[in-house]
Amino acid sequence: MPNTLDTRWTTSCGFSLSTGSCTCSATIMMTRMNELACGPPRQRSLRALGPDSSNLIEVPRIVVRMLSFLQSRAHSFQAAFSGWWHVIRTQKNAWIHAIVSLIVIILSLWLRLEPRDWALIIIAIAMVWTAEFINTALEAVVDLASPKQHTLARVGKDVGAAAVLIAAVSAALIGMLVIGPPLWERLTALIR
Repeated sequence: MPNTLDTRWTTSCGFSLSTGSCTCSATIMMTRMNELACGPPRQRSLRALGPDSSNLIEVPRIVVRMLSFLQSRAHSFQAAFSGWWHVIRTQKNAWIHAIVSLIVIILSLWLRLEPRDWALIIIAIAMVWTAEFINTALEAVVDLASPKQHTLARVGKDVGAAAVLIAAVSAALIGMLVIGPPLWERLTALIR
């Protein structure tokens, strides 16, 4: 009997509003059929059940590898969105960042900023969010490593918070330099 794999495919996607998690997966269940020690050389395709589950179709190995790769990427995105939702749900400062980010984006749209200015605004917003996410991860790791209060644990958390403060102040300065002059022109034009 030749060296073959019988393959079954299942796919699913879903988003949970309560947890903020997004799941997408394509699962391939493979069963090796009666492998012989002296069987034929490695095959370049797999036998899979077709859509009507009655006939077998040939599936190239590259497709199986690609689906496996896509499944691992979907899992990575799921973990990233889960972390994002955790920050939004648990960090009060994240709500402040979200509101300020939204205001800055609306103002930038209203002022019709040039692409170069948009690039600076996006970098500034991303810098603040990245610092907040790293600070939240640092706090979680410190809490895990040192459940009791410890001086070094407090130092680690304080330094993480300082990083967020530096990013926020820098972003505010960038916002004032980029949005300030066109906003002033637009407001003075409206007052006249």
